[in-house]
Amino acid sequence: LGEGMEKKAANSNNVETATEGGGGGGGEKTLFPSVLWAQRKGMVMMRIQIKTLEKPDFKIGEEYMSFKCLGEGVSGRNVYSFELPFYEPVRVDSCQFHDKEMEIEIRVLKKEAREWPKLHSAFQRPHWIKLDFQHWAGEEDSEEEEEMDPSKAQRDRFESILREETKKAKEMMDWVNKIKATTRMVYLFAYNILQFIGFTCVVAILLFSVITNGTNGIYEAYERAGPILGLCQCFALLEIIHVMVGIVKSGLMATTLQVLGRFFILFVVLYPAEDIHHHPVVFFLFLMWSLIELVRSTL
Repeated sequence: LGEGMEKKAANSNNVETATEGGGGGGGEKTLFPSVLWAQRKGMVMMRIQIKTLEKPDFKIGEEYMSFKCLGEGVSGRNVYSFELPFYEPVRVDSCQFHDKEMEIEIRVLKKEAREWPKLHSAFQRPHWIKLDFQHWAGEEDSEEEEEMDPSKAQRDRFESILREETKKAKEMMDWVNKIKATTRMVYLFAYNILQFIGFTCVVAILLFSVITNGTNGIYEAYERAGPILGLCQCFALLEIIHVMVGIVKSGLMATTLQVLGRFFILFVVLYPAEDIHHHPVVFFLFLMWSLIELVRSTL
C-alpha cells in the first residue's frame, strides 16, 4: 500500500515517474527526470533537473538522444533515464553538455532553423517534459546561436563585408560612369564648337569676299576658303572614331560614307582639278556645305 501511494504521488506531481520494470543497483529505482526545454529559431536548449552523483551516460544522434545517470532529484537518490526522439534532426557536432551544480544543461543546433511545435516526435507528450519559460526566445537569441555556431557568425560577417564592398564598388562605378559622361559631354561640346568656328569662318570669308570684290569674290572661293574647309574636313574624320569607340551612338557605315564622301569630293575631285577652282559652282558648293555643317554642329 505504501509503495502504491508513493507512485501515485509521483505521478500527480508530473515531475518524476518510475519506469516500468525499472530498477537500479543498490536498490535505487529508475525514474524519468524533469526536463525543461526552450528553443530559438535555430537552437534547442534542455535542462535536466537533477544533481548528478556519477558521470552521466549521455548519447545523442541526429534524431534522438538518451540519458542515464545516478543522481538526486525531487524524489531523492535514484537512477534517472530517458530516451527522446527529436521532432526534427539536429546537428550532433554542435551539441554542448554542461553538468552544473543542480542541473544538466544541453544545447544543440537544429539542422534547419525553424520553430518546432514540440521537442519530441512522439504522438503523446511525455508528462516529464515541460516548457522552460525562463529561457524561451529572448533578445539575445542571435548572440547565443552565434556562440554555438561560430561558422554562422563568420558567414554573417563575410556577407556584411561583401555587401559593403559591393556597395563601394557600385559607388565607384557610378563615379567612374559620371566622370566618363562628363568627359564625353565636354569633349563633344569642344569638338562641335571648333567645327562651328571653322565653318563660320568659311561662310564669313565667302560672304566678305563677295561683298568686297563683287562677282570676282565668287571666282576666288577656292583660294580664300579652301584651306580652312579642308582643315575642318580633316578634323571631321574624328566622327568615324567617335562612332567606333561609342562616344556617339550612330551607324558606323553611314557615318563613314558621309565623312569619306565629302573628303573624296574635296581632296580627290576638286584639289587636283585646278581648272575648276575658279568656277562659280565651287563658291556655292562651299557656301551650302558650310551652312549645312553649321546647322549640324549645333544639334
